Amino acid sequence: MQMASWILTGVIVAVSVALAWIGAAMKRELPVLQSIVFGGFIIALVWVPRTWSDVLLALLVGAAAAIVPDSWLWKAAVAAIVAAVLWVPMHYMPGGGAALVLGVVLVAAFFQTRSGVRYIAMLRSAKRLDPHSHVMPKEPVAIGGKVMGGSVATDLVCANQGDLAAIQVRTGTADHFAAPRLLLLETEAGTVGVDLSSAELRSSNLRPLPEEDRQTLRTRCGASEQVPSVAQVLSLGSDAYVVGVPEWEAAEQLRGYRDSSRIPVFRSRPGFLAFVVDKTEREELLDARWDLFRWILWGAVSAAVVLTGWIGVR
Repeated sequence: MQMASWILTGVIVAVSVALAWIGAAMKRELPVLQSIVFGGFIIALVWVPRTWSDVLLALLVGAAAAIVPDSWLWKAAVAAIVAAVLWVPMHYMPGGGAALVLGVVLVAAFFQTRSGVRYIAMLRSAKRLDPHSHVMPKEPVAIGGKVMGGSVATDLVCANQGDLAAIQVRTGTADHFAAPRLLLLETEAGTVGVDLSSAELRSSNLRPLPEEDRQTLRTRCGASEQVPSVAQVLSLGSDAYVVGVPEWEAAEQLRGYRDSSRIPVFRSRPGFLAFVVDKTEREELLDARWDLFRWILWGAVSAAVVLTGWIGVR
């Protein structure tokens, strides 16, 4: 049994170090921290005696559930009830709490891997748009370009700072705030539009929202306390990559797509979310593969720990 635990520990350390090293080389600080913390957590599950690990895991989940209630009395009650309810299956199931927790991780890894494979396949299979065709694309299309300049007409204080080209604040309600409504990207083939009133902006460039801006958005969007403390923004001339099912619209005074009189405009529609990220196509593919690689490795490690716990070799 000790031999199996030592082998598992060596594998976990190797995976953690490898992912942390790759993440550091890619300048991804959060994945580096995740690799160290999660690797240490799994090693603890391997070596801590099952009696103690079951109790500690039940208490940990109970403490997490206690965040929801406002009253300290209710927090204590919720924590105790959740911990007690969880301890029973942990105590009697093969592998104990470690198998239960890592089983959840394994299920999440399965769905994340499946989603990642589909997403990468979609990015790689994106077809060229034909502006002269009257047949609308039925599958998502991906196009990268540079964020074009323009006026962001808004009364938000944070929008009047720096070379801002677009801002979006998702309030958690059916409505959200975005400016400008139509974001323009300059690509090699021509101009591309993104309707930010429906498309989702996924930017790593975050700008703090002062309280006066948050109050303005609460009034405008009808949200109470759901307005976040930061807005997602795009800067002029930055790289952007849009994914979705576009519609053709008249170019008017803009440069047409592939020397035509029309431009593709991306909007979300039922069953097809349109979104734009602040990356190039190569960076988005690299990040998608990196996420897929991490989920596959941690899923395999979790499966190994769960399996050895079930058959009792550690």
